[in-house]
Amino acid sequence: MQTFFFSLPVLSAEPIPELIERKTQNNNTIVVIERFDWITLHTDEKLKGDLLSMYDDELEFDSKELKELLFEWDEIIGIKSKGMQSVRYKNGSDIIDIEGWIVLENSVLTISSNGKTIEVPKENVISIASASGSLLDVWSADINLGANFSKGNSTKYDYTFSAEAQRRTSGSRFKISYIGNVSANRDSDTGERVETANSQRLTSSHDIYINEKIFFRAVDAEYYSDIFQNIDSRLTAGVALGYHLYDKKRFSWDVTAGPSYQKTLFATASEGEDRSEKSGVLTLGSNFDIEINKEIDFVADYQLQIVSENAGQYIHRLETGVEIDLTSDFDLDLTFYVDRTEKPHQDDDGNLPLKNDYRLVVSLGYSF
Repeated sequence: MQTFFFSLPVLSAEPIPELIERKTQNNNTIVVIERFDWITLHTDEKLKGDLLSMYDDELEFDSKELKELLFEWDEIIGIKSKGMQSVRYKNGSDIIDIEGWIVLENSVLTISSNGKTIEVPKENVISIASASGSLLDVWSADINLGANFSKGNSTKYDYTFSAEAQRRTSGSRFKISYIGNVSANRDSDTGERVETANSQRLTSSHDIYINEKIFFRAVDAEYYSDIFQNIDSRLTAGVALGYHLYDKKRFSWDVTAGPSYQKTLFATASEGEDRSEKSGVLTLGSNFDIEINKEIDFVADYQLQIVSENAGQYIHRLETGVEIDLTSDFDLDLTFYVDRTEKPHQDDDGNLPLKNDYRLVVSLGYSF
């Protein structure tokens, strides 16, 4: 029996977009779709654009006119996709991943895949992500810049730059992020420039979802450098197991734990001491995110590395603050950073760096 899917007609002053017909390999199923994804809200309003993803009971949609929008999953009563989507859903005690064209109607998600149609109750859908192969459909990114300048008897400036990119599918998540911070003074008489801070951190992780609660972090890597902590470079690589401690619409909390290997090259060392240190690592992490309202999010990301005494013994990192949406693309971030090394490594002059570094950064962010 042949099964047909047709896009609903929509009243518009614009010409009707060209329809695209696709057939499965055995021609048992014909899918007729438009150039846009369509969603229908619980108010019966229809929007066209790009369906970006559905995670944690929130659907992200890029409207042609209204730009990026976020809806609660229970606010969506209809979907018609323009192309292949990757869907993860529950079937009893099993978790199933499948790719196909999707239609949501009457609280049932119909997936057209490999010449067959599969019907899934809406409440059983865990996640949706694009499977079209387009980079713009599967990748998201944001950049932030915070800066402070002053001029007078001495010129002072500091800036913090950060960037993050993320690729999500229905069954995995890859993230890479960078943050750099530089502060310096310049004397107006001598013109001498003196740095007071210079640090960089590059992190990357790849999570594979095992089920609704557990994920395996197949890659957990970090590069860190801070001359003022006497660290020329520090490389850490390992794996971890993660658990969704709490995962609701407006509140999520993940914890991770796993082994790593670390190699540190100190900027300087006392006479007779080795500049490098190798150590096994036990890494513990916590990521907390709560949506205060539709414009404001509070986040707290904490990591503890337990290493050898010469490598610092306990290395703490905390990044916490609020993200305020200004427009669909721009946001204002207020972020507090804490870095603590329990046993810092002294330099070649016998000076011991302070254990704690604090920074409060106000930055403007752009998401795309």
